[in-house]
Amino acid sequence: MGIKGLFPYIRDNAPGAIVETSLKDYMGRRLAVDASMHLYSFLAAIRTGGDATHLTNSRGEATSHLQGFANRTLRMLEAGAKPVFVFDGAAPELKGKTLKGRSEAKRAAEEKLARARDADSGATTEEVYKAASASTRVTRQHNDDVKRLLRLMGVPVVEAPGEAEASCVALVRHGACDFVVTEDMDALTFGAAKMVKNLFDVEGARAKEKRPAYEIDLAAALRELGPRGLGTMAAFVDFCILCGCDYLDHVPGVGPATAAKLLKSHASLERAVVRVGRKVGGRPVAPHGWDFRAARALFFAPTVVAAGETVDAPPPDYAALRAFLVDGHEFNGDRVDKMVARLRKCREAKPQKRIDDFFSKSPAKGPARSPPAKREPEPAAKPEPDGAAKREPEPAAKREPDGAAKREPDGGDDIGLDAYVDARQERRGAPPAAAPAPAPPAAKPEPGARSVEPEPAAARPRAPPPSSPASPRAAAPMSPACQAFFSGELRDISASASKKRKSPAKRPKPAASAEVARAFFAGETRDATPSKKKKKAG
Repeated sequence: MGIKGLFPYIRDNAPGAIVETSLKDYMGRRLAVDASMHLYSFLAAIRTGGDATHLTNSRGEATSHLQGFANRTLRMLEAGAKPVFVFDGAAPELKGKTLKGRSEAKRAAEEKLARARDADSGATTEEVYKAASASTRVTRQHNDDVKRLLRLMGVPVVEAPGEAEASCVALVRHGACDFVVTEDMDALTFGAAKMVKNLFDVEGARAKEKRPAYEIDLAAALRELGPRGLGTMAAFVDFCILCGCDYLDHVPGVGPATAAKLLKSHASLERAVVRVGRKVGGRPVAPHGWDFRAARALFFAPTVVAAGETVDAPPPDYAALRAFLVDGHEFNGDRVDKMVARLRKCREAKPQKRIDDFFSKSPAKGPARSPPAKREPEPAAKPEPDGAAKREPEPAAKREPDGAAKREPDGGDDIGLDAYVDARQERRGAPPAAAPAPAPPAAKPEPGARSVEPEPAAARPRAPPPSSPASPRAAAPMSPACQAFFSGELRDISASASKKRKSPAKRPKPAASAEVARAFFAGETRDATPSKKKKKAG
């Protein structure tokens, strides 16, 4: 049963915590499936004939659950999911009263079913099926048959020591699985971080309309329910207990909305409910023996599987699977062969990787890296003993006095031009210009002599530039192109050349190329181009 009205309340008040999904969205994910819930649903739903009887073999043994588990497991495997089926163990003592009430209800449903199957009762087929579903009982033999079937199919099976949904939550918490798949909403009360409800459209089958699966995020639900006083796990557990759970009788007149208001007004479950006496100040009266503290302790510390529980899939046994279904329970051989072929295809298929696995937050495992070596601190300088010779510090680089002009290389900015002229002189056979001789070293002053102040840098004579008459490089002969370059006539040449490219005139003939070259170097390109145009016009 779970928690009464919890899913509609979360859907209405924390819609961001619920996402509609489908089975294909769980490819590659490990799903902790509440097998006991599915076992009951198969026995209740898969019936045949006007009397709504189970599918049985010749011995009268029910086989509805085997057919249902085989088909559903194949669907999950074909979708790429990795199911882990968890079966109920011993129920807690606090649930005894609830189980006793369910047994009495089933006994009443069986009596009603017997009357509905009577031909003189006039009951409709729908009423018969409803009564048959309510009278469903799950036996130990049903559990054992399903466990053997799943193991032969190569699917992991976990036998919980207590509630199956609580162990599903533990498997997710321990990292063995990724999601809890169940219809019981008390999986959230046990602390399921991610829960999937209606994955196989059980609700749609009941309502006779297709419905999606719902993925519920507990952290998002607590965050959105925070303004209502349900933002912590402790408050949420008290809220679920007050709504109605499997371990206590329901408090009359209290639903999810009323439970949230009571907890927000009184700040605790102890103050929200009157345990003995009459209704006081709007607080409801709890049933007799309503031990909410024991239920709270059970939700926070249930009996679950150990942290090291293995969920590795066993190897499938196809021959034994066929023998179990065909020979043991009289299944149709051709249908079982098709089932085995589907299973073999799933097991032999290469597993696909989800696209979100490429953006996983957890870093990929790589080779182990050694920690960086610790840097030893430098030893402090020991103080010199008295009378010891002091060590003179090394002389620092001399700084130029402030205001002194920085010395530029000989030739200033024309050092690149000097290299160009030297290269031309070498090609012509002339010796390159000699480099200036280095200055002689300054004489060391004699002891006791008067120091002479150095001459300011600004008063030093600078070497004349290469273009001045005093420079030895200026006497070297230069070509007409260099002379035009240094005389500033290159602007006229560049302008005329650009105009020449833009003009639609054709290229000059080879006979006139020498004349054009002479005019180019003489700086007469402006006059030469119009004269050619006049000739063509004449």
